[in-house]
Amino acid sequence: MPDPTADRVGDASDGRRRPVPAGGRKLPTGGDQGHPDVRLGPAVTAGAPTPAARAELLAALVQARVFAAVTATATGREVAPATGLSAESSAELAVLLVQAPDGSRALPVFSGLAELAAWRPDVRPVVLTGAQACRAAVDEGASAVLLDPAGPAIELTQDEVSSLADGRVPVPGSSLSTRRTSVTLTGPTGPPPPELVSALRVALADEGLAAARLLQGPDGLVLGVAGDWPLPGGQLAALAARVVRAAGPALPAAGIDLAEVAVTGPGLDLLARHDDGPSAADRARPGRPGWFTRRGR
Repeated sequence: MPDPTADRVGDASDGRRRPVPAGGRKLPTGGDQGHPDVRLGPAVTAGAPTPAARAELLAALVQARVFAAVTATATGREVAPATGLSAESSAELAVLLVQAPDGSRALPVFSGLAELAAWRPDVRPVVLTGAQACRAAVDEGASAVLLDPAGPAIELTQDEVSSLADGRVPVPGSSLSTRRTSVTLTGPTGPPPPELVSALRVALADEGLAAARLLQGPDGLVLGVAGDWPLPGGQLAALAARVVRAAGPALPAAGIDLAEVAVTGPGLDLLARHDDGPSAADRARPGRPGWFTRRGR
C-alpha cells in the first residue's frame, strides 16, 4: 500500500504535468459545503470491514462526489521590465499521486474538504465523481486509489479501480461486478438443472427477499431478485457475493447473472417450496430494468 506520507508525485517533482481530469471542477458549487457525500460518508466511517460492507462502499463511491488534490505547476516565466524580477506567466494544475517504496503509485481521493486538509492543507481541491477519479487513476497508470489517506485510508485495488472507472461496482471476493442496464428477461427456455435450483433455494432462504426467480437473459440463465424496496447496487453486489460462496459448486461453468426485477413476473420461483416450472405465460412476460451483474462464477 502506498504510504500516504510518502513523496508526492504528479507535478514538477517527477518532471511530468498531469492536467485536471475532464469533468472535474476546481471548487464546490451549488451550495456544496465540501462535506462528505451523503451516499459515501456512512460507508467510509464503517471502514469496509466485511465483503458486504466493502460492496456498499464501492457502490456508493461510483457516483458520489469526491475530491482529488491538485497543485499549480509553473509552465512559463517572464521578467518584469520595471523591476527585473522574474514571475510565473502561466501555470497548469496537476493531480497529485502518492508513491510506495516499490514504485507503485496511488491516486489519493477525499470524501470531503476537511479530509483533504487533514492530509495536506496546501493543495487545491478538484471535484470529481468516484468513477471519474478512478478513470483518472487508470489514465495515470496508478495501481490503486487511496480514499481519505489521513484516515481511515481505505485502499481500492487495481481491479476495483478498473471496474469503477467503467461505472461498474465490483463484487468483493468474486469476478462479478454490477452495472445499471436494461435487458429483457423471460422464464427459462428449458428445465434448469435440479442441482442449481436446489442450491439457489438454499442460498437465498435466509436473505429476506420479497421474490427470487430463475429467468432467461440474453446470455443465459439469470437469477432475478426483488426486495420490499429497490435494492441499491451495493446490496445487490453483496448478495451476489454471498450467493457465489453458498452455491458456487452448482453454478454453471459460464456463471450466472443476477438482476433486480419486479416482485411479480416471469420465471421459476426459488422461494416456493414446490414449483413445477415456468408456465407458457411466464416464459412470454419480460422483466424490467434494474441493477445487473456481469457474468462470473
